[in-house]
Order: sequence, then C-alpha cells, then structure tokens
Amino acid sequence: MEERQLSLSEVAQLLEKSERTIRRWVKAGKLKAYKPGRDYLIPESAIRELIERSEVYPKAQLGLPFEEPQEEDLAKQQRRWFLQQARSEDERVMRLRRTVGIAAGYAGRWHEERRRIEEEGTYPYGKSIEMSQLWEGFDQAISKDGTYPYMIWVLNENPEVSTMEHEACCNLDDALTDMLTEISEMRRVEAANKQRANDDAARGLEVLGEVLGAHPTGRHELIR
Repeated sequence: MEERQLSLSEVAQLLEKSERTIRRWVKAGKLKAYKPGRDYLIPESAIRELIERSEVYPKAQLGLPFEEPQEEDLAKQQRRWFLQQARSEDERVMRLRRTVGIAAGYAGRWHEERRRIEEEGTYPYGKSIEMSQLWEGFDQAISKDGTYPYMIWVLNENPEVSTMEHEACCNLDDALTDMLTEISEMRRVEAANKQRANDDAARGLEVLGEVLGAHPTGRHELIR
C-alpha cells in the first residue's frame, strides 16, 4: 500500500500548528519532506517519527480523515473567549506579547541551562521530563484562555488583522517552537552525556582490569 503524502496545510491541521511552524521544521530538518514541484510533501511515516520523539503536543491521532477536527467547536469557543477578554487591537497585542515574553523566558533559561550541562558533561536525570511537564502546563493554559487558538487562526486563516497583531502572533509561534526545540535538545544532551558517562566508566574498569592483571600479587594492595 502506497504511503500517504501530506501537504503543509494538512500537517499543520493534524498537529495543530501553523503552516509557518511546519515549514520551519522542514527547513531545519526536524520533519522529513521532499519537494517534487512547488510545494512540499510530507510522508506519514515522517509525522509518526516526529510524534514518537514527543516533539509535538498534543499527540496527533494519525489515520483520521482530514475533516474538521472534533476539537473544532472547543477551539472556536476558546477563540471567542479570547476576543471577549481582549476586544481592542491594543488589548490583543498586549496579551499576545505578554505570552511571548513568558514563552521566550522559558526558552532562554532552558537554552542557557542546556549549554551549561552540555559543557560540563553532567547527566541531569529527568530534566527534559520536567521541561516537558512545564510545557504541557503552559500549553494547556494558553489554550484554555484562547491565546493559542487565536494565534493558530490568525496564522492559518489569514484574517484581516493589523501588521502589529500578525507580527505578535508570529513571535508567539516562534517562541513556542523555541520551547519545543529546547526540550528536544535537552533530550539529546541527556542521551549523549549519559552515554559518555557509561563509556568513561567502562574505560575505567578496563584500565583497572589491566592494572590488576599486570600485578596479580599486589591486587589487594591496589584495591585497598
């Protein structure tokens, strides 16, 4: 059976992301795709691979037809709630920028911590899990208050909003992507540092075995 090939818009809808984010993931190599013509096509297996790496939240349900998602009514309600709470353009931009600041703050702190851990070569057990939990809580909060659904609507549906408001949505999309990128990078650092520690331990045991083998009569003294 031939594998399904999805467009950027279909993947954006499936993963509840903006097309801009999906395009950036493709260009960054996070999502495999090919370009037989003017537009990208993304194999279903590439989406499964992305989901298995836990780089998208919530988990997409592959195999569903690309019709209106069951969560559509909820997303519309959340978006209406956002518009009710921020009726003017200035209020919407202020709320979006405030959310950008929070997301960028998380991403910035995680970036510095990851670089320090990578340089020190330590193994921060469970740090990426802690980061993922913080992300999920933040994601739920900005979905519930309508900020995230409103951002997706602006970036995917291209309504008539001001340049300033569209820019605020783009900046929020970037900040959220940066958070997910840092989580993925922390997993990579954890795995690399853990492997390095295991290799160092193995080499230490190998050296010790060689020393003990070279001094069979002095093992007790060497160990002591």
